[in-house]
Order: sequence, then C-alpha cells, then structure tokens
Amino acid sequence: MNKLIDFIHQIYILRDLERYNNTMRIKSESVAEHSAFVTLIVLKLYEEYTFDLQKALIMAITHDVPEVLITDVPHNVKRRFPKVKEAVKNEEVAIFDSIFPQYTKLFKDLEEDTTVEAKIVVLADILSCVQYSTSEVKLGNTGYMSKVLQESEDRAKILTDELKEFKL
Repeated sequence: MNKLIDFIHQIYILRDLERYNNTMRIKSESVAEHSAFVTLIVLKLYEEYTFDLQKALIMAITHDVPEVLITDVPHNVKRRFPKVKEAVKNEEVAIFDSIFPQYTKLFKDLEEDTTVEAKIVVLADILSCVQYSTSEVKLGNTGYMSKVLQESEDRAKILTDELKEFKL
C-alpha cells in the first residue's frame, strides 16, 4: 500500500506542472488537464477510426507521466535544441520503465509513432494543442500562440492524411 500511496503523491505533480511554461499565456493548462483531454479526444476518435482502443487510451493517459520527474519541456525548446530533445526522450523512456514497466512498449511505440494507436494519440495530442492555441488566440494572445495554432493545424492535416486507411 505504501508504494501505491507514493505513486499517487508522485503523479499529482502533473496537476501543478504548466504546459507552454516558457511562453506568455493568458490561461494556463496543467499537464494533467492536457492528458485528460488527450484521452477524451482518443475516445472520440474511436468513433471515426479503427484501432485498438485500450492501447490508445493507455498511451494517451500515460504519455506525459515521465514529466513528474523531468517537468514539461516545451516543444519550442526541443525543436531549438535537438540534443536536449534526444536526452529528454531517452530519460522519458527510462522513467516510464520505472513507473509503468508493463506499458513501456506502448510508450516506445508512441515515441516512435509506429502504430495506428500511436498516430491516433499523436493526433489527439495535436488536436489538444489546436484547441488550446485557438483559445489563446481568441483571448488575444496572438504572438507565439498564432504560430502554435498554424503548426498544429498543419501537423493535424498530415496525420489525418496518414490515417485515411483506418477511417471507418
């Protein structure tokens, strides 16, 4: 029971970790909120695509769990510093393996974007970014968030094209 209690205390950190933490934001979104939204989007995508729902839901709800130990490293940092991106990726796998070893293969599949389930979760993650950046732009945050919105919409289109063969 002590291990479970320790785990619960550890994952609750996700509630306090803010996404887009190195940019100006009007409304904050926690990593926990984002993970919940991604999971709900995956559930909705199941109405449009054929994939293993259980695998995709596990990927969605756990995809940011390593951030309890390494925090949220924003996309713009990973893009600007490829060595940081690679180091974060390696550490995320190691952390994931220590927290959820039974799902490490799913996490690696997600990181490598090799399965339909991984592509669905990546699409859900991108759609969550579309929603967040759209909201920010509508609230008046037209700087960096306009770029996030455009890039997210472009990435979503590419992924929906890749997923055509799985469309119901």
